[in-house]
Amino acid sequence: MRNKKHHYRELSVELQEVLGRVPDQFVSYFTEKFPRLLQHTYTAMIYCATEPAFSEYYSEESQKLAKSLVQKLEKEEKENRKAAVQVICKEAENEVSKVGDNKEASESESHQASIVEREIEIASNIGEADDAEGVVGKNPEFVTTTIAHVEFGKIRWNRKSKNRRKRSKPV
Repeated sequence: MRNKKHHYRELSVELQEVLGRVPDQFVSYFTEKFPRLLQHTYTAMIYCATEPAFSEYYSEESQKLAKSLVQKLEKEEKENRKAAVQVICKEAENEVSKVGDNKEASESESHQASIVEREIEIASNIGEADDAEGVVGKNPEFVTTTIAHVEFGKIRWNRKSKNRRKRSKPV
């Protein structure tokens, strides 16, 4: 944002005509097009203030403020992740209870749903998965992704592997 005139001059002539001749219109154009741009920039600045490489550019007060804000942001992310896991598991349990005719079958299905819930929570706590949908396993040869689906009261596991390159036939 500081160098907006510099970035404005680097744009093509057609784009400059669309945006107008005033660089302030350039900033308003991008904030309308990307509403979270300023929030992302501010968040990135906060994270940079806590990095040791950038500490010489920030005062001690701003570093303390940035560290407290980073802790708040990380705490909110963990709470949001836990809430998403709980919603997914409740939906899974509801589907299982709707379909199960006898108590034994529904108990075994709900037991499987609770196992999935624990696996997802463990993965999200460790940091193996960025989202609550799956657990990504790491293998040097290929990457496999395991995703739990609840369908008609049964939990089914899908494994997807990364496609290897196909050799082209000689002409």
